[in-house]
Amino acid sequence: MITWLLFLLSAGILVYAGYKLTIYADRLAELLNLAKSWMGLLVVGLVTSLPELATTLSSVTKVDSPDLAIGNVFGSVLFNIVILAGCDLAFRRGGLIRLTNPGNVLSATWGIFLVAVMMIALLFPSTLPRVLPFVSTGSILVIVLGVAAFLMVYYFEQRLQIAPIEAPSHAEHLERKSLIVSFCIASVIVVICGYLLAVLGDRLAVQSGLSRTFIGTLLLAIATSLPELIVSITAIRMGAYDLMIGNVLGSNIWNVMIMGTADVFYTKGAFVVRGAEANLGWGQIFTGVLGIMATCVVIATLVYRPKPARRLTFGIESLIIIVLYALCLTGLYHGV
Repeated sequence: MITWLLFLLSAGILVYAGYKLTIYADRLAELLNLAKSWMGLLVVGLVTSLPELATTLSSVTKVDSPDLAIGNVFGSVLFNIVILAGCDLAFRRGGLIRLTNPGNVLSATWGIFLVAVMMIALLFPSTLPRVLPFVSTGSILVIVLGVAAFLMVYYFEQRLQIAPIEAPSHAEHLERKSLIVSFCIASVIVVICGYLLAVLGDRLAVQSGLSRTFIGTLLLAIATSLPELIVSITAIRMGAYDLMIGNVLGSNIWNVMIMGTADVFYTKGAFVVRGAEANLGWGQIFTGVLGIMATCVVIATLVYRPKPARRLTFGIESLIIIVLYALCLTGLYHGV
């Protein structure tokens, strides 16, 4: 009972902190003359991914389960895309993805590329040369490529920035300082509550006898992805669609980089090098492939930008993503 109360209390605080975090990020993007998609990609995406970083590092340092870290990352990549589809179906604004900047294709493409690199490193560990004895080359590569992705997106957004940058007034300068402090406080609260939800969700699953079942895994997945969900809902209500999709796509890039970071902290050898037999099941490969497919649906929508059907108040792409997620859950439930 106490665990449930702590879980609900943490969730409530997280909802409020995530709401304020989104408002601060939106206003900071305006004051700093930054694209909202890039603000969501780098800054908000990092904040909402930090609880998953803590959970992933715990799985390799305390529990000694690299397979749990891999499953957590690939599952989060897919679930984050599902958040976009779920919000589209809930808010019914004619296709939320279509309301965002087409430049988000670059972020989505980088996300697919990083997932593919990590999957190749896991499936074919001998194809990449060894650089360090305890860290795989694939893990180092996704960290370096992740940094390159953020830099490329930043410079791409700067090229699209045609409005001149004006010197901030004294009032704006004070507001900027206040917002940065408030943003940092909200970020810390989101990270702490997000991590507590992951820990308490796992404890609830154990206490309920669900830790080894499909329902237990689902509960933990929802708990670790709640920060992204709250930020997305708040951004939609504000009409900050680029901030919303930037947060989701940025979280996916950060998540793959988190897997590489976990390999660095795994002192018993490079868990990627040990390959599929040691740490990778077909269920994880199945989830990773569906995550790539769901991101491809997002890219296709951003490029093609189809007109919404007359009788539909949501995008057909959202239904496709939901079907992919249902396929993933069905496959995992039946032991793929």
